Amino acid sequence: MKKIDMSNRQVGRLTVLEEVGSTIDNHARWRCQCACGKEVVVSGRRLRNGETASCGCLRTEQLVIRSVVHKKCRTPTYRSWGGILQRCTNSRNPRYAYYGGRGIKVCEPWMTFTQFLADMGECPAGYSIERKNVNGDYEPNNCCWLPKRLQPRNTRKNHRITVCGITKCLAEWRELLCMGKSTYDQRTRRYGMTPVEALTTPIAPRRLMKGGSNAAVRETQARFLAQICT
Repeated sequence: MKKIDMSNRQVGRLTVLEEVGSTIDNHARWRCQCACGKEVVVSGRRLRNGETASCGCLRTEQLVIRSVVHKKCRTPTYRSWGGILQRCTNSRNPRYAYYGGRGIKVCEPWMTFTQFLADMGECPAGYSIERKNVNGDYEPNNCCWLPKRLQPRNTRKNHRITVCGITKCLAEWRELLCMGKSTYDQRTRRYGMTPVEALTTPIAPRRLMKGGSNAAVRETQARFLAQICT
């Protein structure tokens, strides 16, 4: 079996220091230092699959928090916190590949719920946690509570278009320009317009979105484009 070098890797709260032998089934064992200061020896297999991410202090803290301190284990805020830990540290989580698997981490203070709650506050009804930079970590400066209906706009798969130096997702542009989805799709697919051409070409009044089929809205669209493109 080819040995995988784990030296200097960070796994949850553990920093891998050095190899210290092997297990009975020939898996390398590694001496690690936990963020709390304690050292622990863990097999490479348990480090790689996320089974062990601390010396045991994280589990203890979580148990104490659940049963004694905040009494919020059934709240949306607590579920949100637990979700980001699972996505970023548990390799068995179905969504791990899109988070921890591509390097997204949870900042050290947020490994405990009390600090997460202090930084973020309670999750408002109908909201969930969102990273401002979808490639950044879960940390105070990069996270906010965002209405769930708006979250699909901030994903890596979302189609972002730059018009006159301003970049927004397609849904935002269509909303600002009162453009229906069918109009945009017809322009790009049937008439071969580029995304920018499709968005900036004046819309015929009959193609405006419901509630916007009047000269005032069409004038507003033209004024908005004139403002951002000057």
